[in-house]
Amino acid sequence: MRLLSRRDLLLSGSAFALTGIAGTHYDVLVVGAGAAGIAAARTIRAAGGSALILEASHRVGGRVAGSVLSNVSRRECGLHALVARSGASTIAATSLPMRRMRDESPFAATYAAMLTALIGAGELVRDGSARDMHVYDAVRALRERDGFRGALALLGIDDEYRASLLDYHLVANRAASPFVFPADDTLIVPSGLHTVLADVAKGVPVVRDARVTAIAYRGGEAVLRTEKGETYRARRAIVTVPAGVLASRAIAFSPALPETIAAAVAALPMGVFGRVASSYATVGNAGARSALARHVDGTLWFAGEATAPPGFGCVEGAWESGAAAARAALTA
Repeated sequence: MRLLSRRDLLLSGSAFALTGIAGTHYDVLVVGAGAAGIAAARTIRAAGGSALILEASHRVGGRVAGSVLSNVSRRECGLHALVARSGASTIAATSLPMRRMRDESPFAATYAAMLTALIGAGELVRDGSARDMHVYDAVRALRERDGFRGALALLGIDDEYRASLLDYHLVANRAASPFVFPADDTLIVPSGLHTVLADVAKGVPVVRDARVTAIAYRGGEAVLRTEKGETYRARRAIVTVPAGVLASRAIAFSPALPETIAAAVAALPMGVFGRVASSYATVGNAGARSALARHVDGTLWFAGEATAPPGFGCVEGAWESGAAAARAALTA
């Protein structure tokens, strides 16, 4: 893959670098200015390539754009360092009243026991000793144990959440899971994580109000068209929209996506878990996340929390997936 040279970028002019021009050929076009999209574009540009983000809305940040409090856990994630570098004020989650709830709640011990039992059930599925099932079905047997009703309410699982137990296990068994009680390395950004994303996106060319409606890809070239009729071209494209947007067919792909990708999208519906809107894998389809992350014809990649086991549902997972897709696109 040929990256644009420094001379190419200089000749293109500063206006091009900051706003992007329809019809101009880029190294990589990124659809969506959420955490995954910003990470992808930053990674491409850090490697000396040209990247442009096409964002459907008027702002960057994706699903965290309107958040007031945002978790930033898993210190190995590059986003954690960027939060520190941005100078944004942060608060340790364990310094808030949640810590008292975690440590002193009368049902804290039974909650931990229930979570341990749920993780154990997931391990049996992972090892092939048991069949996958709905998370709700797995915890239903625990409902009548003393204290488990309150614990289940905190867990945020009800019979509307039809996720795969194996898929949930990837999160529940993850260190510093924000879905349990706040871990010691979890930070909260009082101003909202969207403010940090907006800061780290500075210098990355973003075209706002550019809803992509069609993507044609073949043989090392991707052509993206917006609903306004503007056309953008690149050698590669990284699509970071939520799985629900892909499932709605709001973007038409030509040629049609391979059956493996289409099946992965269908197996990852959107839901609300622990007050967070995210994808979840249906029973028997925990592998759909990895399938969706595979490239198509060496030209098209998908990224975002839906492609990030075990970081799905988390901004850190979305960020990591965007950077990983960018690295793969650079070496394809």
